[in-house]
Amino acid sequence: MSAHNHAALTLQSRQSYRAKVYYALVTNVEHFIPAIGLQRAGFLTLTFPFSLASKREAERRFRSFASNFLRSHFGAWVKVAGLHKRGGIHLHLVVDCLTDIGSGFNHASRRGGGPENANSELRRLRRLLRSSLARYGFGRQWSLTPVESASKVALYLGEQLGDVHRNPAARNFRVVSYSGDFPRVCSHKFSWARSEWRKLLAIVAPAFGCPDYGQLKHLLGRKWGYTLNVALRTDPSLRTFILNHAAASQEDLDSLRALLCTRFGFHGAVYDEEVAYAL
Repeated sequence: MSAHNHAALTLQSRQSYRAKVYYALVTNVEHFIPAIGLQRAGFLTLTFPFSLASKREAERRFRSFASNFLRSHFGAWVKVAGLHKRGGIHLHLVVDCLTDIGSGFNHASRRGGGPENANSELRRLRRLLRSSLARYGFGRQWSLTPVESASKVALYLGEQLGDVHRNPAARNFRVVSYSGDFPRVCSHKFSWARSEWRKLLAIVAPAFGCPDYGQLKHLLGRKWGYTLNVALRTDPSLRTFILNHAAASQEDLDSLRALLCTRFGFHGAVYDEEVAYAL
């Protein structure tokens, strides 16, 4: 492979990875906020003094803050690190405040950040932050406001993520992190469903009686995907044969299973009520 082709593939892979991180972040935030309740969700922005640019130092300070402060006064959180134009680091978090901080808050008010627009619980948490942030090496510019909309804050964090990814200084920079108790419903480790491979698996899994293709590894062995992929490349007609079974009867699926087992060395099994037994 030429150096040019290798660079093109590396860029494509990196862009695909970043798209998956973006998708997972937005999906998780949009699920997290309704799960804890909109009134409990807070949007916390933190800065560092003197335009801190050291990624390692920023992460060290945040880990100390998360372990000693967030764990005591807040619930689950997700953090997105941002970069100023001059390279300084700042942090955006969506946090579970464990109490109602949204009641009475007027998001449309120009004085929305002032104490006169905050209920007693929001003022209490702000006092705690004000008295503690400097201890962990954070700057004076910070804010904690109730979340107005799950979709709005998810998209805003996604935009921040995109800005960092486009910044050359963000190389090897961990942009997104979650607390251990954050209820993630999506990981960035997935394949886009538009590929033909996923269509083939959607047909092969029912042929072996699996509720979903994730069970195939337990029934066919760890190398089933590699074996099937080699078979598809060796015999192009097999690809057409499988795709033609998209709306097949059970009899046709049984025939497909027998074909895969005998021709390509699969040790077929049937999945029935969470019990796998050999054919």
